[in-house]
Amino acid sequence: MNAASFELRCCAHAGVQDQESQSVLGIKWDIETDELYCVSPQVIEFSEIVSKKKLLSVVNSIYDPIGLTSPAALLPKLLFQEAWRNKFDWDEELPSDMQLHYQRWAKHLELVEKCRIPRRILRGSAEKATLHIFTDALAYGYACCVFLRCEEEEEVKVSLVLAKTRVAAVKRPTIPRLELLGADIGARIASTILEALNFPLKTYF
Repeated sequence: MNAASFELRCCAHAGVQDQESQSVLGIKWDIETDELYCVSPQVIEFSEIVSKKKLLSVVNSIYDPIGLTSPAALLPKLLFQEAWRNKFDWDEELPSDMQLHYQRWAKHLELVEKCRIPRRILRGSAEKATLHIFTDALAYGYACCVFLRCEEEEEVKVSLVLAKTRVAAVKRPTIPRLELLGADIGARIASTILEALNFPLKTYF
């Protein structure tokens, strides 16, 4: 850092007790446990009117570059798409059934912060590490998740590296088409991860 004329003003490292979580690229880092997690977004209060504009605000407030909250973030996107398909105005109150779906989702949103992954994903030798890519699709969306499996002595550790979800188009494609779209994002994400890793990975599935 000195060679590049960077002045170190503060420093944090894992394993320190009684330390507050730090923000790292928009997500939280629990220094004591050395885990990463996302903060629950600010959602619409139950007393507020749920409209298409409010749904869009909630969708855009979810910042999760790793994809920890991908399953939870899918429902408001689906509700927004449904509101768009039915041509509701931006400030128009949504039907009661859509509001009920939203309220059930928002009620459990605080559980998002309990979903944590270790910051350090490589354990043991990189020669025994394998990358596993899973993709799947349903009528309303498709998804991909990537895990790194590491062998350390007699113990096996599996860590989530990245996950993505996508909402299917308004004109619903066939399931085989959605499966292909899922496989496509899986292949692209795997390629990106392999390029980003600073160690050679010989095996991936």
